[in-house]
Amino acid sequence: MPAFPIHKYLLFLLLLTTSTAVIPDVTDKELDFSDDITLLKSALMELHPGYRRYIDEKTLNANWDTLAAQSQNTSVLTFYSEVSDVLSDIRCEHTKAELPENYEKQKKANMLPFTVKIFDNNMFIDKNTLSLSKGTEILSINEVTSADILARIRSLVAIDGYTEHTIDRKIEQDFDLVGSNLEEFLAPAALGLDEYPSSYTLSVRENDVEKVITVSTIDFQQWIKMAEVKYRKDFKDSVFLEIDDELATLTVDTFVNYRQPVDPDVLFDGVFEQIRNAKVQHLIVDLRNNGGGSDDAQLALMRHLFNSPFRINDAAWVANKHIRRWKDKITTWDDTVFSFLLPFVTSSDDIGRKIPSIFIGDNYELQKPAANAFTGRITVLTSKNNASASAGMLAHMQKQPHIRLVGEPTGGNQGGVTASMIGFLKLPKSGITVRIPLIRNRYAIDDAKDGVGVEPDVLIEASMQDWLLDRDAAMQFAKSN
Repeated sequence: MPAFPIHKYLLFLLLLTTSTAVIPDVTDKELDFSDDITLLKSALMELHPGYRRYIDEKTLNANWDTLAAQSQNTSVLTFYSEVSDVLSDIRCEHTKAELPENYEKQKKANMLPFTVKIFDNNMFIDKNTLSLSKGTEILSINEVTSADILARIRSLVAIDGYTEHTIDRKIEQDFDLVGSNLEEFLAPAALGLDEYPSSYTLSVRENDVEKVITVSTIDFQQWIKMAEVKYRKDFKDSVFLEIDDELATLTVDTFVNYRQPVDPDVLFDGVFEQIRNAKVQHLIVDLRNNGGGSDDAQLALMRHLFNSPFRINDAAWVANKHIRRWKDKITTWDDTVFSFLLPFVTSSDDIGRKIPSIFIGDNYELQKPAANAFTGRITVLTSKNNASASAGMLAHMQKQPHIRLVGEPTGGNQGGVTASMIGFLKLPKSGITVRIPLIRNRYAIDDAKDGVGVEPDVLIEASMQDWLLDRDAAMQFAKSN
């Protein structure tokens, strides 16, 4: 049977953003979302194999009751924030809500004219179109203090397990939500607005001088230019090699290899041939901007870094209720999901129904090192941006004696993530779409700690002073040690 790699799920997200489905007008207010709540609760209970992984049934039911009470006669945007709050308690990064199309367009037309960095519960201006100095402190927005804004948004951010240390990084920037969690939730959740406004009032402190300014929003293309980032990076454009005598630095910013696919083994064969010819003794692999992506790219890199055979996953489950019951309500990238699992799953256990590994794909097969795999010393740079597949890969890397991890603790879950195949449930009243992962995986890692990411061998977290001075402390350490 075919495997269902995560890159197909990401491709479906791109198709979803161009949907022409009819959804509520952005001015809809005071609607009753009871039917949406009933539908969503049933779908998660029946289809999500990690639904009760980190939270007990009593608390889950209490959350649904609270949502039902809050959602009477409320707006779509407020309901969206409330749904996100309930979903975040499931502690699965792949379980999250998406804005209805019209609201997504409205948000992209009204992006903040600045990006932020968060240190010690305070927000500071980073890139901006306002002629404000880098490091200018944001004291309040629309008279809501930065501390209150952060507190209100943090509870809505989807993370895996107990990786709360990654939340502020997702508030700063999270392209899975087109921009960041700050862009997504500032207006509805932190400021209590029913629309994404065209301007905000900021109280800031710049060079010890406080002032109040009104700022107009910018559109998404302007935001991308301001932020100096590439939206939806492709694997083929995200691999960089620098060689300096016997030291080489390999940067891989994403594993997304589905929009403009290339053969990752061929790409890495060329890269590692250069490394071998240069007689490199120490290889630094910078994965700090890598949040995962396509299985083929991830496996190809691992084959070129590992010196012994390895296997990514050793078990997988689906929920006890079969998705066929939801065929008229759930969409996904391949309709065979509605039938392929049923004949091949074993009896249920406390997680769900176990899937034989022969039907899952390359991540469950024993992988051998590439012919030109690097055999010298390897330092891998980590960050709070690492999640999902990239964090899982780092957990495997940490078991390799010739690899050390340097940098920040990661997101993700070394016990395995619930992902692989994603169902998309469109809530008919609100127009909100909720992603429901359908397969729970377990990584083939001895003594893996469920619910946490990876702690680096050498902890180096970027400080505010490092940021202000554009100083890369982790890279400096890796090169000199």
